Amino acid sequence: MAIYIRCTKCKCDHTLGHKVCRKCSASLGSKKKYKVVVKTPNKNRIVRLVDTLSLAKRVEQSFKGQIAEKRLLGITKAPFISDIWDKYLVWAKKHKKSWYDDETRWDKHVLISALKK
Repeated sequence: MAIYIRCTKCKCDHTLGHKVCRKCSASLGSKKKYKVVVKTPNKNRIVRLVDTLSLAKRVEQSFKGQIAEKRLLGITKAPFISDIWDKYLVWAKKHKKSWYDDETRWDKHVLISALKK
């Protein structure tokens, strides 16, 4: 887990102590971005570019917290109803007498309001 300074001219990454880009010799004082790199337990990397160092630290802590929640507690984000609606409807047709009411509410209210946005 690391935070790097990114030169906006040549897109080269540096550690936080650098003042001048070693590739293009541009000053890293005013025009710079911060690159946050976090490794996940399954060896993937999450990379984000942000504008300030304080925001980079908050993003890094947020990613660390999400990784810890998933690893220690098994907490994951709940899926949206639109993502699982087809699976639900198949289940409802087998197990519910009022599945037609659910389908009607979805078609006339939820789906239409989502299309208007």
